[in-house]
Amino acid sequence: MVSWPGDDPRHGPAYHYSGMTFRPDLIEEVHRASRGELEAAAFYEQLAAMAPNEWERSQIMHALEDERTHFRLLSALYGRLTGTPLAPTPVQVQVPDYRTALRQALDDELEAAEMYRQMRASVMERSLRDMFFRLQTDEMEHASRFAALIGIQG
Repeated sequence: MVSWPGDDPRHGPAYHYSGMTFRPDLIEEVHRASRGELEAAAFYEQLAAMAPNEWERSQIMHALEDERTHFRLLSALYGRLTGTPLAPTPVQVQVPDYRTALRQALDDELEAAEMYRQMRASVMERSLRDMFFRLQTDEMEHASRFAALIGIQG
C-alpha cells in the first residue's frame, strides 16, 4: 500500500498493483461504469430503431458504438486491476417514447461525463487519466449529439 499527495481521507490509502496506483474503491467504480456502458448500449440500440430518419439514427449509432468501445476499455482495465476481465452480461432496458428517451440519454451522458471526470481526478497513473479523459470527452460528445436531436424534435 502506498499513498500520494492528495489522498482523499474518505477513500483511505491508495493501492499499488500491476504498476498502477489507485484508490481501493476504483475497482467498484470501474465495475459500475462498465455496467452503465452496457445499459447505454442496449438503450441506444432500441432508441436507434425508433429514430425517424437515417441522420438521427446515425447520431445514435455513433454513441452506441462508442459505448461498446467504452465497455471493452473498462473491462480490460478491470482485468488489469483484478486479474479477471469482465464479460458482457445481458441487460434489460425500457425505452420510453423517442423524445423522452432522447432527454433521458442526454441526462445519462452528462452524468457519465461527470463520473469519468471524478474518476480521472482520483488516479495518478497517466494511462488511466488518459483513458478516463477519453471516456469523459466521448460522453460530452454524445450529450452534444443528443442535445441536437432534442432541438430537432422541438
